[in-house]
Amino acid sequence: MAAAAARCPVDTGRPAAPTGATWIENSPNEIARLQADQARQQRVARLCAVRAAAKQEAAARRQKARAAVAEQWSEILSAEESRWREAQQREVERLRAEWLASESAFGRAHLDAMQGEHQYDVRLQQERAAWTARAHLENGRSTDAAAAMDAATLTRMAPRLTRLAHQSQAREAADVRARQVVAAWQRAAPLRATAPQNALDADAATPGRTVPRERRHPFSYDDSHFHRDYLVVRAEPGVPARNAAEAAAAAAAATARQQARQQARAAAAAQRTAARYADAAAADAMQRARDQMLRDLEQIARMDRARRNTATRALAHAKPANRPAELETVFERTFHPRSSWPP
Repeated sequence: MAAAAARCPVDTGRPAAPTGATWIENSPNEIARLQADQARQQRVARLCAVRAAAKQEAAARRQKARAAVAEQWSEILSAEESRWREAQQREVERLRAEWLASESAFGRAHLDAMQGEHQYDVRLQQERAAWTARAHLENGRSTDAAAAMDAATLTRMAPRLTRLAHQSQAREAADVRARQVVAAWQRAAPLRATAPQNALDADAATPGRTVPRERRHPFSYDDSHFHRDYLVVRAEPGVPARNAAEAAAAAAAATARQQARQQARAAAAAQRTAARYADAAAADAMQRARDQMLRDLEQIARMDRARRNTATRALAHAKPANRPAELETVFERTFHPRSSWPP
């Protein structure tokens, strides 16, 4: 290597000789300078390799730290989601228990008696809401066409909607009065416990809660006998007596079928009401849990932002030996490769 370095072509800037290149022997000082430049370049190459390895190691550490942070965030989100689901389940169970308790408090018989009318009112309200939404949509598209199409429907449903509003107001007033009576009865429980026995007997003989007048049917059961089973066969002049048993059996079967249909409708209506109540309660609980989770995530983000600010201030006040960027800048200025050939 020394012999090869000792003999090298010299570029003087002048045109080459016509007969070929001219070779001269390098002086010992030139050879020493070339060897020193080569050693310095090798040292710079080693330092550059060390710097590249340090950068790779720093990148690997940063990637590992990011993976750890992502894993921690995943664990935090999983824990928050699990807590949210548990709270949601507990809230749904609590609301369901409250609904069952309120249903039992008002009385199952009263609920069954009013189930059909209530479902009819609910269905009318749903139809009214659907019609209103459709009317708004059509009004946005074409006001004249929507008005011409829904005028007949509005005219037809106006009396029914008015009656529904009156019934709803009467029902709300009756419910308020019923709750007041129940509250007064509960407040008077200590007084009843200390009352004489004859007063308790007189109180027990007093009729209990009655159906409000606005909820009563326009006919009397004593006059219509609609509540009785149709098992009585009327003796018609042209009907033989031997067909009375068959007519009674047919009437009983028809009555049983009618009662079965009514019970099925009432059960389906109660199930739909319970499902809608459960959906509404679940949606409300999920919204509250979502808001709580968002507040927790915002708190975690604020804590992480404060931690990063603290780390940045600590790095700004650290010693120069602990600053990687300044170390790299000093290294680059010190060992920057320079050409050995004079300009």
